[in-house]
Amino acid sequence: MKYKLLFASLLLCSLTNVSASACPTGDPKSIRYIRRNNNRCEGIIGINDNIPISATFQLISIATRNLNKWGETLTIQLPPVANSSNPEVKLRSIEQDYQLDKIDIPPNTSRFSFSTYVLKKAQIPVNRLRAIAWVNFEDLAHTYIPVKIGNPSHEYEFVFFTSNWTKINKFTILHDGKKEVYSHQRRNSQSPGEIIFKWEASNAPTGRYVLKIEAEVDRRGVVAPESIKQDIVFFHDQTWLNQ
Repeated sequence: MKYKLLFASLLLCSLTNVSASACPTGDPKSIRYIRRNNNRCEGIIGINDNIPISATFQLISIATRNLNKWGETLTIQLPPVANSSNPEVKLRSIEQDYQLDKIDIPPNTSRFSFSTYVLKKAQIPVNRLRAIAWVNFEDLAHTYIPVKIGNPSHEYEFVFFTSNWTKINKFTILHDGKKEVYSHQRRNSQSPGEIIFKWEASNAPTGRYVLKIEAEVDRRGVVAPESIKQDIVFFHDQTWLNQ
């Protein structure tokens, strides 16, 4: 378990943590991280791959899903965001060291389908696949957009990864950075691993939102906990979520 957490922390350094050189071509029947169908990099990240050290506390997923099992293919969908850059998307399962990224999404589309061969071969649980996507939008260089993993639900799942014991002091969502629409506090410290929040957003108006999170992280060997404050901007499309 300690090894898994250590390797997971190495895996989570940044949203672009694996270099292009770490995505070679290879046998499509393997489950190693390789270029597949000339439209994505996908597979299990090897221990010898060049992966730098992680941040202590990081957002790894904003997604909506309603799946019970894998089919032959999986479709992910993104909300359309006018006047934005092409989206960057990353799917991963931390426990199994699985990652899918460098997706070639066709122009003027917001969906991407791929074979579930690796997901099933690597025994990735349906509810453990995480997804994160972002665009450059208006005056902000990094705006997150939720990802539909297969069928949607009416709620978003926000997943953070921490490599240490962590206490969440504040989790607040603001519409346009002003009106509070959701707030949650966890009084007890969370063990290393994933921390999940869910927000029922089907009645929330379309627009830009800001997630404010404050946490205290107890790092090993450090007397005082590390204080973390993050403002995470994301775009919500009410009609897209309810489709």
